[in-house]
Amino acid sequence: MDTVFAHVFELEHLFEDGSIRKFAPDYDMAQSWIRLREGKNIQEHDMILLNHELAEANIMGKGTDIAYDSVHSEVEKKYNYSKALKKYLKENNLE
Repeated sequence: MDTVFAHVFELEHLFEDGSIRKFAPDYDMAQSWIRLREGKNIQEHDMILLNHELAEANIMGKGTDIAYDSVHSEVEKKYNYSKALKKYLKENNLE
């Protein structure tokens, strides 16, 4: 989980516009991360997030030579966190 934490919260990434920056804060991802770290009330979309971010981190490594945008699109095909999150929010009347 340290690799995923660093990828999501600490490292800067190259974006298609040429900028290098950290990811913007995201409330739902933070909530997923809290559940994962605490090991309590883990939801399906939390596990998808973990796998999604790990796949991105494995492809991108710790450098800034691979653009995030294309990697994210490719990883979404297998681990679609946004789709799973929308489903969870809808099913729980949280949207």
